[in-house]
Amino acid sequence: MRLKYVVEEECLVKDYVLKLNLSKRMLKKIKNRNGFYINGESAKNFFPLKKGDVLELEFFEKMNDEYEESDIDLNIVYEDEYMIIIDKQNNIASQPSNMHLKDNVLSMAKSYFKKKGIDNNIHLVNRLDFATSGLLIISKSSMFHYLLSKVKIEKRYICEVEGFLEKESDIIETYIDRYKAPNIKRFVSDKGKLAITEYKVIKRK
Repeated sequence: MRLKYVVEEECLVKDYVLKLNLSKRMLKKIKNRNGFYINGESAKNFFPLKKGDVLELEFFEKMNDEYEESDIDLNIVYEDEYMIIIDKQNNIASQPSNMHLKDNVLSMAKSYFKKKGIDNNIHLVNRLDFATSGLLIISKSSMFHYLLSKVKIEKRYICEVEGFLEKESDIIETYIDRYKAPNIKRFVSDKGKLAITEYKVIKRK
């Protein structure tokens, strides 16, 4: 996979890529595999760039063979050269487990990637619980996954709540911590990761 940039100022390749907000680990991999190209020609990181040059960064990675393929349809709602957005159905896991060897998004995506000749690894940008349906973003490379991690993504859910909400809308701000391994359950705590949820009542029954 290659990312393309139109150079806006004269400088060396190594100085330009530092401004692209990419991780040092990624840049090191690109450098070690000679993954820099200027106007389609292979280049080193110390080559000079001119305004208007097209700099391409080629990133190398292989498909993970640790999990199985699945013939379940991905239900794609959007796709480009960098990512796929699917409408995940309920009762499908995001990742493989002993209980969900094939009925999971990674196995479904692996089968799709192979059919399309995409040899990159599969990266889930967000995850949804097994019983939850909704939009899920799959990155076609770790490089684009890293770039998306720098972008704020807002999640909106429609759910049915048991009980009575006194307010028509409110903001719940708390911390969520995790029980000790191997338990994967979380609980509300006075420490852990900050979780901010804004809700609005749409309909009362």
